[in-house]
Amino acid sequence: MSGSHPLVGEWQLRAEKLMAWGAVELARLWVIAASELAEHEREHWLEALTLTQAANESGYTPDHLGRLLSEGRLENAGERNSPRIRRGELPKKPPKRSTEPDLVGRARRRRDDDQ
Repeated sequence: MSGSHPLVGEWQLRAEKLMAWGAVELARLWVIAASELAEHEREHWLEALTLTQAANESGYTPDHLGRLLSEGRLENAGERNSPRIRRGELPKKPPKRSTEPDLVGRARRRRDDDQ
């Protein structure tokens, strides 16, 4: 699972500063906001996705993800005939390398070779 949202820590620090300055009610509001965002993030990463949803987010096909489930490499967060994968446990497919030529890189190398 991913770590908490970066704003959670920032808002908690803001609340601590406000508390130190005596702005207790304002600090309390920032603590509430930080807690709500942290809870939202937790629920987001624990959400159980269908294989199609998981495939859209991970870059892998539903069949591949199904194989990972059947091999026990991923935990099934659903039922036997209705598998699900928690978002925070999804493998992420590395981005494809571009097959387009690097014209800028070529021009720079050519320029450097000429100098």
